[in-house]
Amino acid sequence: MRLGPLNSPTTFANETARKLGLLFRFARQMSELDFAGSLSGEFRGMQDAGWSTTITAEQVFEELNERLAAGPVKSLADMRIILLLYSQLSEAGGVYENLKNMMGIVENAPYSLWPFRDLVRVRKNPNRVIGPNANATFRDLATHALWRGQTGDDLLDLLYKGIVRAPMLIDAQASDAKRAIINHIRTGAEAFRDAEGITMRWPYLVARATKV
Repeated sequence: MRLGPLNSPTTFANETARKLGLLFRFARQMSELDFAGSLSGEFRGMQDAGWSTTITAEQVFEELNERLAAGPVKSLADMRIILLLYSQLSEAGGVYENLKNMMGIVENAPYSLWPFRDLVRVRKNPNRVIGPNANATFRDLATHALWRGQTGDDLLDLLYKGIVRAPMLIDAQASDAKRAIINHIRTGAEAFRDAEGITMRWPYLVARATKV
């Protein structure tokens, strides 16, 4: 079943890259100094020499691509390694800090050295400072990000091409239940329609399958 115009992972990735490019270019036009600071990832310092989640994210991305290009996955051990690499990539905090700052610049906010500071938790026994995980940063980013589409199929296309958990849960259902879920997503999207199409906050609503 063709769910929308983005009918391949490559097309989806290219379209995402194009839109990120538009965000970055607009942020640079707003303030080149704040834009330059935002590209630095964790500018607060590193936990050890050569350590940075932005650098690690690039390394893990290449390792994940190499593993996937090696051929079909033939064992549970290989699958676990791929999932571990994916999990490490998804928790790359510096990448999310970059996006949060870029979105802030577009909204005329200055560069922040610690854009997710409000999400940090502090424990006293034992003394620990705990940064936000990927789910928390996704929810925070969604207060700035909007997704726009024209049909419920566009939303399904985004769901299937852009995330992992929700499509797996849908496909695991019996055929009647799966069909009902897909139809409900299509019709439910219409509640978010305005003059420009369907608009909703993303990824809070779709990526986390959260009811708002």
